[in-house]
Amino acid sequence: MIVICKDLADEYAELDAMVTDLEQNEWNQKTPYFNWTIKDEISHISYFDSMGLLAISDSQVFEMSTKEMLRQLPDESNRMEMINAACGDMSTQKLLTSWRKNRDELIANLRLRKPEDKIPWYELQISPKNLIISRIMETWAHAQDVADTLGIQRIATDRLKYIADLGVSTLESSFTIHQKEAPEESVFIELTGPSGATWSWGPEDAENSVKGSAEEFCLVVTQRRNITDTKLHVEGNTASEWMSIAQAFTGPAKELPKPGQRAVEY
Repeated sequence: MIVICKDLADEYAELDAMVTDLEQNEWNQKTPYFNWTIKDEISHISYFDSMGLLAISDSQVFEMSTKEMLRQLPDESNRMEMINAACGDMSTQKLLTSWRKNRDELIANLRLRKPEDKIPWYELQISPKNLIISRIMETWAHAQDVADTLGIQRIATDRLKYIADLGVSTLESSFTIHQKEAPEESVFIELTGPSGATWSWGPEDAENSVKGSAEEFCLVVTQRRNITDTKLHVEGNTASEWMSIAQAFTGPAKELPKPGQRAVEY
């Protein structure tokens, strides 16, 4: 728990460094992610960090508040608009202060939890470790939106392993949330991490495979890039279809990026 909490803190710090010195007009720049502004991106991360803290510290209040939100705003796009707008009148400095407080308290509380504990997370019960991994994934993905907007070339780290694991584990759900039958065929995934390490999943003799850069794989499964905008090598119909609909996060199916839509040249 200490190690994975440190990795989450490092993801927060990387995103924080991108935005801490921005001018007001830069905060209002629209990102490639559904035209969210940079302020929207930080508001979104801060909101879910605060909800993670509430889920740990007062699960009953968390469950009541989330059920009420789902009742009032059944459409996810309306919920996201409400969440992003919640900090609309807040100054960027106040938003940064609030986010830093939320995430620091979240990490401090997570460090005290046992791996086998259960935490309510919307319609699920998840472990502290899985909550941390979901926060790493979401923070990394939204940081990519900010980096793409500001023209920042990120330095990839082996923290991508958490996101790659999540991307692989959500293979079947990627099909089901897109109203497709989950495949019976196995897929072999072999990725090269930023350190040069090789990460693999599935049987090596599978007819379907995805091979290449771990960073590009993570960009695809978090829907920050279309598969055609990467150098990933994909073999087999099941693997090809998966890479066209992959979604490493929960919720309804998102509108997928079209070829070139979120690709950025540095």
